[in-house]
Amino acid sequence: MNDLIHCPRTPPTPTSCSVPMTTLRNDFGLTQGTLIVVRVKAANVIGYGDYSEINTAGAVIETEPHKMLQPYIGTDINLN
Repeated sequence: MNDLIHCPRTPPTPTSCSVPMTTLRNDFGLTQGTLIVVRVKAANVIGYGDYSEINTAGAVIETEPHKMLQPYIGTDINLN
């Protein structure tokens, strides 16, 4: 993925890049617990280097917790 929205290639050249979890989940269908697999390529005044090795460990897809249901007192609760 070349994410030019979150990782532009225009000056100042970024030294890091942050892609929102929502982009990874919604645009690529990654589900909670899936490893985020990346490889990077650096550039300097001489040109581009080689791509990095693909990671085999690291960050995984997270998701926002579901909204809690309305609390209630059931009949199986002992209030004493």
